[in-house]
Amino acid sequence: MTDDEKLAHDKALAFAQATLLDEIADAKKNRTHGNLSIREKANVFNYNYAESFNYFLQEGNNY
Repeated sequence: MTDDEKLAHDKALAFAQATLLDEIADAKKNRTHGNLSIREKANVFNYNYAESFNYFLQEGNNY
């Protein structure tokens, strides 16, 4: 892993953790029944992390 990838990882992990509750709440609004399963919550986190990682990797030191 390069230094840029490590930095993007750290930023993406922090961002995904900080926004997880809001992302889960948004996902619940789009459901027609019940709460999200653990797997669904993990998928929300993974998607948010992956998108954030790509964003921060492209932005480099600009963000």
